[in-house]
Amino acid sequence: TQAQVLEKDLTEFATVVKKDTTGILKESEGKEEKNQRVSPLEAFEEDVSNYTTPIDTEEIAYVTWAEHAVRDEESQKKRIAEVLEQSVRVRTFYEELCPQKVEENDFWERYFYRIDELKKDHDRQALIKTIES
Repeated sequence: TQAQVLEKDLTEFATVVKKDTTGILKESEGKEEKNQRVSPLEAFEEDVSNYTTPIDTEEIAYVTWAEHAVRDEESQKKRIAEVLEQSVRVRTFYEELCPQKVEENDFWERYFYRIDELKKDHDRQALIKTIES
């Protein structure tokens, strides 16, 4: 009868919707878990603005950093080579941006200054957690 056909179609439709919804939810949860596992360093390296946005050279933190920054050319070359070897993302941005969009010296100054700031922030957070526990 028509009622039986309609009931069968509705049951089949409900099963498909449930299956599709479950698949979408699982896929979404996997993406959320992946996003939660991204380290601050990975998030930093993925953000192109860290390489392209000029530093406020009047900022006290920058002035302090610049006073203590590595000035030895050989040491700096080694640090750069290590970063390029270890991070595909930084290497990709470097190849895409330098020198057409960002001067090489600016690229590395921005990278190393902001990485040092990220490390300081991480250390502060760790100290706060230690004090709180």
